[in-house]
Amino acid sequence: MQFIALRDFAKVPLIAKHIDLGDQTRHPNAIHKGAVFNIGKRDKFKELQQEEKELVAQLILARCIADAGDPKIVKAVQDEIAADALRDENRARRDADAQKAFQAAALTDILTRIVASGTIPQHQ
Repeated sequence: MQFIALRDFAKVPLIAKHIDLGDQTRHPNAIHKGAVFNIGKRDKFKELQQEEKELVAQLILARCIADAGDPKIVKAVQDEIAADALRDENRARRDADAQKAFQAAALTDILTRIVASGTIPQHQ
């Protein structure tokens, strides 16, 4: 059966034994949100081996996976990934702006102290 990851989760040995992500993995010990993969060699839940059925049930109950054959779910996950990327980009931009403001304030403070101490010779 084909599934989509609803969130990032660890690729522990029990899961790794039943899932092949191919080249979709960014980290060998994690399954990332949006990854599409098969569990087992069958197309229907009833045809899966008992261990695979238990794994699927546990992952669904933990809200880690959902049916990748449902276009609404796939679209919702893709939309979440896009929103997460936009939020991360905005956060990085805000952090960079804050860092620049801090550096400018620190430099202004240092220059003010130097001028006030009289250690800079005056131009004549």
